[in-house]
Amino acid sequence: MNIETIRAFLEVVSTGSFQQAADNLYITQSTMSARIKGLEERLNRPLFQRTRHGVVLTTGGHKFLRHATTMVKAWEHARLEITLPDDSQSVVTIGFHLNVWPLWADSWFSWMTDNHPQLATQARADASLPLINSLKEGLVDLVVVHEPQQSPQLAAEFLGEDELVLVSSEARHVEEKQVPGYIYVDWGESFRTQHNRLYPEAPYHRIEISQAVVALAHIERFGGSGYFPRQLVIEHLQSGRLTEVGGAATMNLPVYLVCLHYRKDEPTVQAAVDGLKAIV
Repeated sequence: MNIETIRAFLEVVSTGSFQQAADNLYITQSTMSARIKGLEERLNRPLFQRTRHGVVLTTGGHKFLRHATTMVKAWEHARLEITLPDDSQSVVTIGFHLNVWPLWADSWFSWMTDNHPQLATQARADASLPLINSLKEGLVDLVVVHEPQQSPQLAAEFLGEDELVLVSSEARHVEEKQVPGYIYVDWGESFRTQHNRLYPEAPYHRIEISQAVVALAHIERFGGSGYFPRQLVIEHLQSGRLTEVGGAATMNLPVYLVCLHYRKDEPTVQAAVDGLKAIV
């Protein structure tokens, strides 16, 4: 069993098609079929079931999927460590929530370069659940999220708060009802609770976007309004491209760093934590 066989399995899962998976990996369909057949023989279980609409995972396939993903990610992590430059002693991998990345990542990279040049740094951006799963699987050293998962194996520490302000492309005063052009940015359950309390007359939204930078780009192009971290929109406000909505309440969104309990005192993890605390 080699890593290319595992990649082939994951590509079939992703596409639901042997032919499309083969095309995506630039191999023939017969090669793809041979790789999957060999994998099934090694595991002594069928992994896929063919249907009129493609292929779907069997029970055994579903069980193998999580391990296959972990194996590929672990391989990439090992490859990175082995290929470190000679002047780098180790590597630290951090995960930022998609909406935390624009506010924290650049400053953290800069601080790490200035203060720990002997450490190579790697970062990934994703939603909270995939990041926490990667943390538990040892594929990242720590993560920065708005809503940490409660687990005995995880250590969560409060870093600070992002102040969310309601901004608009046109000057207006706050309204409790639905407003044309309003974009609901999904900042998580804490935000949803605060939002429902402040705007009970607007429980549903015509446009909902999970990534803040995408929502902001939409407003810049088409107009509209939404809640964003003040730090993210400060230049927009100063230049007059956006304006704060009059009378609108601000919301505070906590930011947490999360790592595994048994790894929190490791030098590489502590260096990354020091960097996060320094840029708050």
